[in-house]
Amino acid sequence: MRLSIKKLLVAVAACSMVLPLVACGQSGDSGAKDANGKPIVKIAVSKHSLTKKMSEMKWPKELEAACDCTIEWQEVSSDWDQKKQAMFTAGEIPDMILKGVYLNDMATYGSLFEDLTDDIGKIQVLPSDKKGYWPKTVSRRYINKQWLDKLGLSVPTNWDELYNVLKAFKTQDPNGNGQADEIPMDFISPGTGGFGDFQPVILLGSLGLSYTTSDGYGGSGYYVQDGKVGTFLTDDRYKTLVEFLNKLWSDGLINKEAFTHDYSQSQATTRGDGDTAKVGFTWGYSASDRFGVKLADQYVSMGQIKHDANQTEKLYYDYANDRTVYSQSALAIPRTPSIWISA
Repeated sequence: MRLSIKKLLVAVAACSMVLPLVACGQSGDSGAKDANGKPIVKIAVSKHSLTKKMSEMKWPKELEAACDCTIEWQEVSSDWDQKKQAMFTAGEIPDMILKGVYLNDMATYGSLFEDLTDDIGKIQVLPSDKKGYWPKTVSRRYINKQWLDKLGLSVPTNWDELYNVLKAFKTQDPNGNGQADEIPMDFISPGTGGFGDFQPVILLGSLGLSYTTSDGYGGSGYYVQDGKVGTFLTDDRYKTLVEFLNKLWSDGLINKEAFTHDYSQSQATTRGDGDTAKVGFTWGYSASDRFGVKLADQYVSMGQIKHDANQTEKLYYDYANDRTVYSQSALAIPRTPSIWISA
């Protein structure tokens, strides 16, 4: 019987309901054990550079206890695709990989993976399901409430109020460090990974335009409203948004690196310097992810705001769709992993 692999399958499958997990690979150290005689499981994990080390998290320890094994983590935070392809080509891969093996990998390297029929049924890859755990929207609007309170301002409810708040953030030293280092607005640069092709597009909901599309973020421009298919790229409301953003840019209220920094650089910016925040307003799916645990409490999530105070058009919000809740990131098992141990 393959006792260890079954224990690990059950443990990881339970975790995969919360996290987008993937696993695959094989190790050259067949049957390796630690000093206490427990099997050693080598797991590579593709993770963000700002994410805590696996040894500092709670759930990896619970996973280790559940499978009664010792896990050796191989943490990869850059160039994952290249490293993965090198692993697969050489056939020198760990016992599992978390968050990083997709269906297209199976098409090319499927022979490396075990058919899980004997364990859970005729299936080779387990998808991840975050429904019930994932935020209802992946693009919340966050504003620094501590800055607002210090300057005697309220959370903005329309574009004019947002402009005035951002102006105050730039000129009145809300983080109190005596330096003009505040960034009133920031967003994740288009095409650099993370969430959102162009996050300010979310403000189209202020103009009564339902912008959420099949790609999850409105990047293609297509939408369906009143039974008609359109693209906001040729809609006058998009022009209105661009004019507003141009005003913010011209007045130095948008991070000058917003269109060039990558996802990691953007995260580093919003996470500030220790307890000192640098960004006043941005988008993200959770405060702790966007700002880090030290600064998260300074921010509050905003609802959609109006274009102007007298607006009567319906406001639209961006909700997480199936693309963000369900993922092909999967759990896969190699054909000859080191953790297959005879009873």
